[in-house]
Amino acid sequence: YEGDCEGVAEAALTLEAPNERSSRRGDILTGEQLVETQRMNVFEAVRQLRPRWLTSRGGARAQGQLTVSVYIGRQRMGDVGFLETLDPQAVRQLQFYTGSDATTIFGTNSAGGAIVITRR
Repeated sequence: YEGDCEGVAEAALTLEAPNERSSRRGDILTGEQLVETQRMNVFEAVRQLRPRWLTSRGGARAQGQLTVSVYIGRQRMGDVGFLETLDPQAVRQLQFYTGSDATTIFGTNSAGGAIVITRR
């Protein structure tokens, strides 16, 4: 619009669609991305695509090690070792939550971060 609207600031608005790497709630990997790695299990695919997910940056420690919890829905399945039991083709999506976000959602047992699995 061009006119004589004195004192009105011009603003630009840019909208971006969320990408596959991240969202407002955390990082996301799709099942397709996992399958494309041609790895035997989800742990190996995540280690290739998002290795930082496998080590905590929070305060939760198990036997002196920082741990990232793994969930299917709201049920805790264990730590990242559980990912070794999953076939990438059985997963629709993985979502990573930082320690602070995971603690808010799942409680203090997830202070090291969390990976939430959505199955196909």
